[in-house]
Parts: sequence; C-alpha cells; structure tokens
Amino acid sequence: MFSSFLFSLLPVLTTGSKAKVKQGKSEEWKRFYEIYDRRATNDLSHFQRIMVPTSFGDTHVFVGGNQESQHTAVFFHGVRATSLMWGKVAQDDGLLARRKIILIDYITDVGRSLPTRAGPSDAAEHAQWLREILNHLDQQDSPRCVQQRRRSLFETKK
Repeated sequence: MFSSFLFSLLPVLTTGSKAKVKQGKSEEWKRFYEIYDRRATNDLSHFQRIMVPTSFGDTHVFVGGNQESQHTAVFFHGVRATSLMWGKVAQDDGLLARRKIILIDYITDVGRSLPTRAGPSDAAEHAQWLREILNHLDQQDSPRCVQQRRRSLFETKK
C-alpha cells in the first residue's frame, strides 16, 4: 500500500528532475505524511525521530538501538523510497542490542527531510552532509554505512 501510494505521487511531484510542488505543501504530501507517520508509529516506535539541520535543509532521521554502543550503523534507503524501508531490519533484536542505528531520509528524495537547496552532487558534498548529521547527533565513531541505492552515495556524478 505504502509503496504504491508513493509511486502515485511521482507525477504530482516531478517533471523530469524539477519539483512541481514544494515538498510537504500539497494535499498529496499531507496524505503521504499521514501514511508515513502511521507506518513509522507501527514499525519504528522504539526509535527517536529527529530533524537535523544541515546546509542542505532539515534531514529527518530515526535513531535507535544501543545508544551506549561504540558501533554505529547508518542506513540509507533506495531511490524513491524512505527510511521506513528499513523497518524490519530495525526490529532485529540482535542488531539493536549491538549497535546504535541511524536511519536517514535522503535529503532530496521522498520522506520527511525538507531540502532548502539542491542536494549533494558529488562525493565531497555527500560526505559533508553526512558529517553534519553525525556531528549534530554527537556521533564520535566512524559508522558502517548500509545503502540501497543504484549508485554509491560517495560516487561522483558523471
């Protein structure tokens, strides 16, 4: 249901790569957020939701797991998805016991993040964006990053 609704938003939200409607401002976005929030409540109620201010806009993250752990796993979602795709993984008791878990809604994709300018366009900007998030969360260790995207977040566009 959620993914089919997400894909139904695409014609409303984009023309090529230019947004037609400012994210979060239309009736379609309001409906999307209602579904998103319901899913977050069901699947990630044991996580804290945080809006992290970055130079690219406010990035929505879920933080959970073992907050005392020296090991962190950061999860990035796939294209035209949200951090909610990691709901089942984030319920793994073994993982939650061993690691601090950070689920990120990518800044220029659908989800609760609200971009204020163009998103990261190369490896340096992606690293900057991630550093800003981790610094805000006072993250000291070097996390392991897990992603579900077609290209690496740290691969430059050609």
